[in-house]
Amino acid sequence: MKHFSLLLSAVFLSACASNSPSKPKNDPLVELERANIIGHWDCQTTSQYNGREMTFFVNVTYSADGHFNSKGTMEAVVGKFKDPMSLTATAEGSWNVSGNTLFERAENHDMIANNKQSEFFVYSVKRKMPKKLTSAYDIELKGTQYMTMLGLGSGPVFHCQRKESEKQL
Repeated sequence: MKHFSLLLSAVFLSACASNSPSKPKNDPLVELERANIIGHWDCQTTSQYNGREMTFFVNVTYSADGHFNSKGTMEAVVGKFKDPMSLTATAEGSWNVSGNTLFERAENHDMIANNKQSEFFVYSVKRKMPKKLTSAYDIELKGTQYMTMLGLGSGPVFHCQRKESEKQL
């Protein structure tokens, strides 16, 4: 269960760091700029835990003023339990782009148990979470509607599709 809490923390609200970021392969026609990120994105990542696949869904909005907010959900059967663990994580704060790297600084974040099965786990994770979190992702753009967010260090890899641009928000 300890490894699961570390995995979950990394996926939703972890601090990621790397001394040698990878070199993303962006579409040659799309240079990474703040304007490429602004908008509403639906993202997902899949991880394995004890031979079971877990998928995390995250909706995130990056605003032109440098503010972001996100809401992620996960439901999966873990360990010997029959009932799924279900939780929701939220974060909001500031974001910026430097080179091909997206940085998020979550000044506010929370994790909520969606069922009785998840309450102790969520309590354990929240006790260990710092008040402010910084995440960093190398970005691979695929046109203007798709991006891959590669978590630096051992962070998660999110596959994202744009749902709305800033003009539609």
